[in-house]
Amino acid sequence: MKHANSILGIGIVLVLIPTLGFPPAWNRFFIIILGLCLCFLVVREKYGDKLSAVLLRRRKDSSAKVVHSPASGASLDISKSSEPTNIYDQTPTV
Repeated sequence: MKHANSILGIGIVLVLIPTLGFPPAWNRFFIIILGLCLCFLVVREKYGDKLSAVLLRRRKDSSAKVVHSPASGASLDISKSSEPTNIYDQTPTV
């Protein structure tokens, strides 16, 4: 657990906030902010590897160039085509 110390620290501060003497509005503000930080750290700890794998896969998929044809509604992926892009590199057909 990479964030165990942070989670423990936030938990301790959340327990101590009511005894620190802040006005009730400040207490609510600090509790909400620290609660959101705690939720973020727990989600990042639990799902961090899965989320990074999904984001990496989306980044690779978005790097592929896709051409949309509005007339037919079809998509053509031109990044994976095996045909040469330069017409002079093609073999002549007679």
